[in-house]
Amino acid sequence: MYIFSPMGAFDPGTLYIELRTYHQEQDEKVKETKAGPLFNEHVPYYLEKLDILAKKNNGHLAVGRLTWADLYFIAMLDSFKIITKKRFPC
Repeated sequence: MYIFSPMGAFDPGTLYIELRTYHQEQDEKVKETKAGPLFNEHVPYYLEKLDILAKKNNGHLAVGRLTWADLYFIAMLDSFKIITKKRFPC
């Protein structure tokens, strides 16, 4: 699902795929090398874009009201928490 905005189109599903790939990695050395870019670049990049959209849309990801984009992200949020072992603000 692509989210289109003045910042351009981006796919939060890509973040999910990256997190899932990291979580399923069996080799701890490979997992460690993936962790840096993932948590220092990719996660902040997507969360910043989603935060900007939410601020512009009355707390939602699109058109100022609840849409499938909001539900899609909330559905992925529990997986994000499990994979990263962190709490994301919602």
